[in-house]
Amino acid sequence: MSGPFKILPELLFVLTGLVAVPAYADCTGPAGKAADIIYNVDYHTYQFCNGTIWIQYRNGTAWRSQNNYNPTIPAGSGFFVLSHDTYDGGRGGRAAADATCLTDLTTNTGWRGYAAANSAGQLVAGKVHAFLCDQDACTNLMPLATYYFANAMAGQGSAGGASFTTDSGGVGPNDSANWAAANYFSGTYTYWTGNAGNTATAWDTAHSVDGQHACGIFGGRWNSNSSGDNGEVGQSTSANGVRWTASTQNCANTFNLICVVNP
Repeated sequence: MSGPFKILPELLFVLTGLVAVPAYADCTGPAGKAADIIYNVDYHTYQFCNGTIWIQYRNGTAWRSQNNYNPTIPAGSGFFVLSHDTYDGGRGGRAAADATCLTDLTTNTGWRGYAAANSAGQLVAGKVHAFLCDQDACTNLMPLATYYFANAMAGQGSAGGASFTTDSGGVGPNDSANWAAANYFSGTYTYWTGNAGNTATAWDTAHSVDGQHACGIFGGRWNSNSSGDNGEVGQSTSANGVRWTASTQNCANTFNLICVVNP
């Protein structure tokens, strides 16, 4: 089993080998069968499959559904949010894409962490940016800051809750987590990045060197929605650099943005 979940074979043997278990539909995210027990290393708690959904033990008092588990987001945290809408590559430039993200996250307020970010005054132009590279630079995050995942798309208010912490240069995520997991973006998504370089665990801060990565050659970047221009995209279903550097796609396509909300 991959991702942030670890199976406990000893407990599984006791529960599944000695107890008669009726037939149920299997659990998903991750896959499991009735009476399976796993340890969620992101939330630091055990979960068991009741035959339909994963249930978590919380605060030593009650078993709770995984989808109802809401870790407290500490003050001073940032957010790493998948946009509600999808967009072509013609954003009017990287700065204009920042404004697109601000509108997206303040119009669609159902994402996990919205209330905390709003009350802390983080949903303003100086703190919200599109996670993109152009010919000059890449969007950089704050150094040594913790960012929580969320998804602003309809019906995804419970998605996210996992986090990463940037290094002293503002680079992340410094891990091998799969961003399609329920506590990340919770699904298969493609999003514009313009990031042409990567390692397995951290994105590159180098700028895009040509328009084949940033939807535009003449007059700037992220200003073309022509099918003759291309932009780099990332994909959530990965645990390595494909998360931000997957392939180039023509700029007439519409994909999500990742919107960064700085602390």
